[in-house]
Amino acid sequence: MSIPSNDSPVDVRSLAAMDLAQRVHQIELDRERRARRRQNVLILVAVAISVPLHVLILVTLAQLRTRPHSPGPPPPPAILELSLLPEEQFEDMLDPIEAEPITAMEVEVADAGESVLIDSDAFLDVPDLRSEDLYDGLAPVLEGEESEGGLGAGLGAGASFFGLNATGRRFAYVVDMSGSMASGGLWTAAEAELLRSLRALPDYVEFKIALYSTDFLVPPFQTRWLRARPDRIRRIEQWLEGIRATGGTNPVPAFEYLLDARDPPPDTIFFLTDGEITLPETTFIIRLCNDRGTNSIPVNCVAFGRKASGNDGKAVLEQIASRTGGQLQVVVPTRRRP
Repeated sequence: MSIPSNDSPVDVRSLAAMDLAQRVHQIELDRERRARRRQNVLILVAVAISVPLHVLILVTLAQLRTRPHSPGPPPPPAILELSLLPEEQFEDMLDPIEAEPITAMEVEVADAGESVLIDSDAFLDVPDLRSEDLYDGLAPVLEGEESEGGLGAGLGAGASFFGLNATGRRFAYVVDMSGSMASGGLWTAAEAELLRSLRALPDYVEFKIALYSTDFLVPPFQTRWLRARPDRIRRIEQWLEGIRATGGTNPVPAFEYLLDARDPPPDTIFFLTDGEITLPETTFIIRLCNDRGTNSIPVNCVAFGRKASGNDGKAVLEQIASRTGGQLQVVVPTRRRP
């Protein structure tokens, strides 16, 4: 009896099929591994490219933010339209001066150099101005002539101070406020006459004030020549209310201030003192007023009180007035007897 063989065609085909299946499976696994490897490589390449690119973008954006913007075209200029009111309408808008009227006593003026007697009870009243005195002060302006000695330099308006008249466009007041002015109502009378003189000036005239004692004092707002407008004079009145007479008598610094070369000089200086001016001070004042080329500055002097009107005080003021082309007025206060 014969034994059947194991190498049948069926078994060979089965083994071949199994081997083929294993090879196909292995090929698929190898393909998946290669695909996964390529994917990882692509990711790494993408990251390697993306990171520097993003860094470059961030740096560029930072530079754009910090870079100053170029200035645009300048804005168009602003155009202001101004409307000027007529002078009459503007003056109506100003507040009127509210002040009590000053009671003026009669002043008798004789020839030049004679004294003026003023009666007062507790203080000195301001002397009246006569209409002919005011007309005389304005006469050179009306006639168009140059003013003479004591009347100021050049054409302009009229001004008066204790009966002394002047014409011009700029007037300076040098007023004694030393301690001796505090007695006998002298300072009260000088202050009242100063305000009266300023109120009588036309509003286009300019003025300066210098009060002196040991040193000199000027209004804090007087940085240049002041126009004689009502509001300015009202401020002068308020400033004078706080002034008290004290100290010695030295007018030289006040004259130096008024004749500072940085400002135009005054046409006339009204100079009031109740004391005796020394010879060196007198010489300096005369030289200062005459050192203006061909035109000296007239100094109209007021000898105020008995001490200044004495022989020595009067002689010094006469010298200042005559050497500068000014005039002298002696004002002696007297108390009214009951």
